[in-house]
Amino acid sequence: MIKIIGSLIIIISGALIGKNLCNNIKNKIKFLEDFKKFVFYSKCEIEFKKTSPKNITENFECDSVLKKFFKNLIYLIQNGENFPGAWEKTFKICKFDENKIILNFGKELGSYNLENQVETCDLVLNNVSCIIKKLEKDIDKNEKLFTYLGACFGIIICIIFF
Repeated sequence: MIKIIGSLIIIISGALIGKNLCNNIKNKIKFLEDFKKFVFYSKCEIEFKKTSPKNITENFECDSVLKKFFKNLIYLIQNGENFPGAWEKTFKICKFDENKIILNFGKELGSYNLENQVETCDLVLNNVSCIIKKLEKDIDKNEKLFTYLGACFGIIICIIFF
């Protein structure tokens, strides 16, 4: 009886690990979508209002994961850090593969003329949109696969140990 219960716990744990991997990808998609909103907002502010990067980050309203990043960014800027340096320190802790896109965007924001900044925003929007589409396609195709592989891994562990 204990072996059966232990086996079920191991199998369910494996399935939950697979589900957790899937949720991590979904969180990454949500973060990138929020970042895309920020880039679009930045583009509009730069193109039409000619707003500085510091003011853009202070005025951007978000209720997501980005909020903690922007609070840290604003704190660093208020303590005398320049915008590109504060951006790099803030988003260096981001653990996504797309980290280079995010870091380069902050470094280039405010460092060129208006036309180049708008072009940079367009380029980042296109890149992030492509990444989001790819991740959504992967998650749609492989969501159940992660759960099944986790459960199968749990079954293999049960077979090995019992």
